[in-house]
Amino acid sequence: MKKDKDDEYISTREAGEILGISLSSVARYFDKGILTGKKNPITNWRYVSRKSLLSLMKKHGMKVEDWD
Repeated sequence: MKKDKDDEYISTREAGEILGISLSSVARYFDKGILTGKKNPITNWRYVSRKSLLSLMKKHGMKVEDWD
């Protein structure tokens, strides 16, 4: 089964670098549901969905050409 690029996940660190915000802000956005993804039940590390990140970037008028 072929995976769609929108099904991919990135680390909170990478999401923060892309958005220009801190790691703790990304975690807060994730916990509030502003960003969605998955959370490792053992380590509690968050992984942000690419689709969620693109949606937030478009909503706030950020450049997404490199991501589409």
